[in-house]
Amino acid sequence: MISLPARPASPNNSAEDTQKPAAVELAGTAPAAHRAWGPESWPPAIRENLTEWPPPFRERQLVSDIRTPFTGTRRIVLLSRKDGVGKGTTARILHHIFSTFRDDNAVIVDASGDAVVGKYVEAENDPDGTTPGVVQRVGKATAPVLAQPPGDTDYGQLMELAGQAYQVVLTVVGTSVDREALQSLLAQADQLVVIATPAVDGLFAASACLDDVRDAGYPELADSAIVAINRIRTMPFSDLLTIDRHFARRCAQVIRVPWDSRISEERPGLDHIRPTTKIGFFELAAAVARRFGEARNTMVTREEENVR
Repeated sequence: MISLPARPASPNNSAEDTQKPAAVELAGTAPAAHRAWGPESWPPAIRENLTEWPPPFRERQLVSDIRTPFTGTRRIVLLSRKDGVGKGTTARILHHIFSTFRDDNAVIVDASGDAVVGKYVEAENDPDGTTPGVVQRVGKATAPVLAQPPGDTDYGQLMELAGQAYQVVLTVVGTSVDREALQSLLAQADQLVVIATPAVDGLFAASACLDDVRDAGYPELADSAIVAINRIRTMPFSDLLTIDRHFARRCAQVIRVPWDSRISEERPGLDHIRPTTKIGFFELAAAVARRFGEARNTMVTREEENVR
């Protein structure tokens, strides 16, 4: 069973409050986003009586959220302190969902630190919206992937350039990126998505990421962050509840994405994967899109503070 340290109890909490069952305590203290459990926790009786999964009404609701309108550019940073948690795969699937259900141009910015590996071509300023001055990955890539040329690691500038040609910029930040580069990326970010795995070390790494963002001077990004618990296999519901409690006061929302071995670079779509995994990614895309209208307000406030 997963055991994570809880934050110190508030001085206003009585001994009676601290003895409440976990579910009761969470229902009373967690943000509304944490009280609505994902489809993987629905009772079997409901699932067995459904002829289609995910239920059409739920998918329609999520697609409506994914289509949230906005003006300008939205820059989403996908971050983790741990390798192998699926940052690149998550970015690729988010790109696929946004490209399918939105009319915006979307791009993935590779800020992994070792981006210029494999076959690349020089990007050109063409009508398709390719950003000049960087290189673009080709070959197996199923989405436009922008990366800096060798020896140039100004990822913040790359992200800014990408925003001049694309409306949705998904930036994948690798563990090898140094603190200065991270600062540059966070300065451009409108939304933060922290990717974690349900193992204890993955959860602690996600918490450390949120702490790093706060220490870097961007507490509002950490507070509005989405934590995606990726690659969930069979787990007791009590463990899922513990994870939600752990992040309840550290971020805005927790999204669960079940494991599916059929996700691969060669098959970018979602039609071939498990329905619960598909709905998990839809939940994540909808959570990101719902904040499109809120993220710009945060960015404007930050720019006004810098001017002062």
